[in-house]
Amino acid sequence: MKGTLSAAELHVLTARLSGGLRNKARRGALELPLPIGLVYNAAGAVILDPDPQVQASVRLVFDTFRQTHSAYAVQDRFRREGLEFPRRTRREAGKGRLLFAALEPSRVLQSCTTPATPGRLSMDAIASSKNSIRSK
Repeated sequence: MKGTLSAAELHVLTARLSGGLRNKARRGALELPLPIGLVYNAAGAVILDPDPQVQASVRLVFDTFRQTHSAYAVQDRFRREGLEFPRRTRREAGKGRLLFAALEPSRVLQSCTTPATPGRLSMDAIASSKNSIRSK
């Protein structure tokens, strides 16, 4: 009986927490972590990151991926040129602090496929161009 009550209580707590998140979203007060290259301004609107080094890194990833269609080729270019890719800390200690580290292929794909970034558009364009080539 104890286990059943605990499961029921957990279900109620989960429902209340997710209801609270939906309510925040309905009010427009829910701020989710943004992909690299985007930040919230003082008014809470999403804007491009004002840091020029971040903008340049993100553009280089998209441009290289658009040319090569390969996450490994993007990683290789960053390594050859000695470049690092930005990331922001998401934990409470130092939350939002900008760090630079070696670029991994998974970060390239994450950046290029996140729906909130222009990179998603480039991935969709690449996929549609490959599909049109295959269908010919």
